[in-house]
Amino acid sequence: MEIKALVVNTRAYDDGDRDSGEWVSFPITKEDMKEVYNRIGVDGTYFKEVFLDDFKTDVAGLINVLNVYTDIDELNYLALCLSELPSSELAKLDAIAETSPFKDIRLFINFTYNVDYYVLVEDVKNAEDLGNYYLYKSGMVQMPEEWKTCIDPKAFGEHILKDELGEFTKVGYLIKSGDVWLDDYSRKENMYEDFLVSPQAVFESSEKEKPSVMKQLGKNKEQTGKLSNTTHKKSDIER
Repeated sequence: MEIKALVVNTRAYDDGDRDSGEWVSFPITKEDMKEVYNRIGVDGTYFKEVFLDDFKTDVAGLINVLNVYTDIDELNYLALCLSELPSSELAKLDAIAETSPFKDIRLFINFTYNVDYYVLVEDVKNAEDLGNYYLYKSGMVQMPEEWKTCIDPKAFGEHILKDELGEFTKVGYLIKSGDVWLDDYSRKENMYEDFLVSPQAVFESSEKEKPSVMKQLGKNKEQTGKLSNTTHKKSDIER
């Protein structure tokens, strides 16, 4: 699976630097993303915004919903979710792209929570294939084998297609399972902090790791006090 985006330093680009970007493969960790930001001049203070200028992906249908307004955190989260799916589930996206393409990135994210909403029978591409599948492979038609030879697989497949409201695609036969689609993901505020790789999230995280100025001053004062106490004790011994 490939999901890449050209991440561009917004302010540097607006200032005339057209080479202020770098191709990034997703998913990516906060630490690795910070290194990217360092290389393209994003510092979280003066240069603190990026945009996604171009994309490369082999995820079916995804390229059609990606644009300059795509949120980098959502793209990273989607890539992470898709990376955990087996190839059989990713194949469903090929079929969906042919029949009812997803219109935005959040539908792709929610697909990863709802993979059982669809059933894909791979390599079944016409009514005859469908009839043969149900008769000989599905285990759903219980009758002696010699009786099955008396059934026209094409006519049987056409009946099943009409009953199930399925669709044939280049990768196979796609139907809905009857499960309820759940919109588990609705906004990026629901994401765990570890998945956030925007400049705001990366540099805010770095700031949290640094001790505050007041804490550092307090620590220095405490160390000074300890040194002072040590000096007094030494003087007392010398006396």
